[in-house]
Amino acid sequence: MNKIKNQNNRKSTIIILDGINDVGNFGAILRSALMFDVQGVILPKNNSTPINDTVIKSSSGAIFQLDIIYVTNIVRTIHEFKKMEYWIYASDKSGENISKINFNDKCVIIFGSENKGIRPLIKENCDFITSIKTNKKLDSLNLSVSAGIVLYEMTRKNFN
Repeated sequence: MNKIKNQNNRKSTIIILDGINDVGNFGAILRSALMFDVQGVILPKNNSTPINDTVIKSSSGAIFQLDIIYVTNIVRTIHEFKKMEYWIYASDKSGENISKINFNDKCVIIFGSENKGIRPLIKENCDFITSIKTNKKLDSLNLSVSAGIVLYEMTRKNFN
């Protein structure tokens, strides 16, 4: 967390990946994170996909340009960010339509695992829960696609 804490940017976006298991998704999310100026990616020490050759390849090298931090307790990490005046957003299909969300200049966006989503205790500690509205022909989008859409929407709103 020290690398992130030392940033003096007025605008700052952090991603927390709660239990991501797919190395391809992890790499693709890192690639989108770099393209949309995310300052850091946080994962739990336990129950997260490892960094391996597939992650490196699917990130197209983004992994080498982002701060990636493993933490023991995500809820405690959320509270640390709140003390630094970050707003916490969860991306979950039960949330409010993303088109109606105004993102703060300092925000943390949480994405859950491919199968289980965001754990309930983590979701309870978020300030906002947002979702991508779809036509409901399938249960959900791929995690890395969802992350790309959320990051794009957040960036689009901040530049308009």
